[in-house]
Amino acid sequence: MEHKNSLGLYISNDSATAVVLAGHTSGASLVGAVSVKLTDPENDDQPKSYEQLAVELSKALSQKNLKFDSAAAAVDCSLYTQHTIRSEFKERRQIASTISFDAEEAVATDATRLAVTFNIVAADAIGSYVSTFTAGREEMTDLLKSLLSKSIDPTAIEPDVASLVRFFERYIDDQTPDNSLYVMATETACYLIKPSTEYEASTRSFIVTPTQNKTSVLKRELPLTIASLNEDVDITKLYLIDTTESIDTESLADVTTAQIEPVDLLQLTGASGDLAYDIPEIGHIAFAWGAALGDLTFCRRTDFREDFMPYQGRQKAIRTCLRTMSVCATVILLAIGAHFHLKLKTAEYQADGIQAKLIEQYKGAMHGKPPAGKIPIVSKLKSERNKLKNQKSGLALGDENSMPAKLTFILSALNDENLKNADLTIDQISINENNMTIRGNTPSKIHTLKLYTAIDENENLKRVTDRSSRSGNRDVFTVTLERQ
Repeated sequence: MEHKNSLGLYISNDSATAVVLAGHTSGASLVGAVSVKLTDPENDDQPKSYEQLAVELSKALSQKNLKFDSAAAAVDCSLYTQHTIRSEFKERRQIASTISFDAEEAVATDATRLAVTFNIVAADAIGSYVSTFTAGREEMTDLLKSLLSKSIDPTAIEPDVASLVRFFERYIDDQTPDNSLYVMATETACYLIKPSTEYEASTRSFIVTPTQNKTSVLKRELPLTIASLNEDVDITKLYLIDTTESIDTESLADVTTAQIEPVDLLQLTGASGDLAYDIPEIGHIAFAWGAALGDLTFCRRTDFREDFMPYQGRQKAIRTCLRTMSVCATVILLAIGAHFHLKLKTAEYQADGIQAKLIEQYKGAMHGKPPAGKIPIVSKLKSERNKLKNQKSGLALGDENSMPAKLTFILSALNDENLKNADLTIDQISINENNMTIRGNTPSKIHTLKLYTAIDENENLKRVTDRSSRSGNRDVFTVTLERQ
């Protein structure tokens, strides 16, 4: 499986450190790293622009042939400020809709001039505590445009302390994070991180000078930071990355009462010791490394860019993919449509041939008579067949030997003029293929004879047998008839 390479950047106002990590199922491994620092040769105190920084960074990456698929950036703590703000909301979506106004009030700057991002570090029944980071929107825009001009499109621009949290959480095997504190000291800044299993880590960063005593600074700031956490849990372990190699851990332990465990940054990442020769400030590796991890792990990020110029690269890729899929789907549907259209045309051609053959056969069966325009040939043939069957069985209307015709003849005889006053009662009329039988009674034998006479006078009926007998005061008769 091909690995994805992610470029992680750490950027200050005059320097940049970049690492390229290869992501794979077992984690991330270092591909390479570069560092550039820009100052005017004639005036070391005059930093150059982000555009120049991007140019030099691009050159350094090209010289080492470092290729990457995506990028992410972390900015130095001197480029942003951090405040803890009380919010009446607890859901991230609601906080995001109001955090700019809260930050505007905290830093006394127009919100339109700020790039704002945040972390939720604690919550209670009536709201949450939000660690808010603010940077100059114009400066962040300038930085982003400079990187884009060199085809570096970072998916996120984070505070350096946020990427450092990700770095610590990835590589430090901490079984009790709620009782731990992560500390990192560089030549120009110190970082304090209190991890949390329930919320996002509480963080603090502050600038120091290269000549300042880092031990004294931490001895002063650590108790203040721990006290500001407002937590009942004691800090029992302190993980320390000291890139200055100047901190007195024993002296530091006296003010924290916590076990201090020094951490070797290069050993932590498994990187070669030669990396220290490529990167003058080895602590910057952790920031760039953490930024790259954010791209490889797809975790939630504390992103300045989301506030002023959201990353579009992934959306563009998705749109391109959807566009390609749409074209492919259209081609497939057209091919399917053409296939079925061809089959339909073939079926129509075959149906026309069958229809022509059927018409010829119909004319032969119907003595040359063509089929009716709107009546299907098969239906017409079925109708003719049923008519012939009915005629053969004597069921067809219009046939004088049919049962309806025979019944008509009998009724004609029974309705003879001479039988109007005969008080004739018919009990049963039976009709079959060969003969007809009438059973009934009259008031007397004379009236029965009148019935026989009416039958004999009917040209369609022939009396075959007859018999009568007296029953009470009625003359009961049975007469059998045939067609003549």
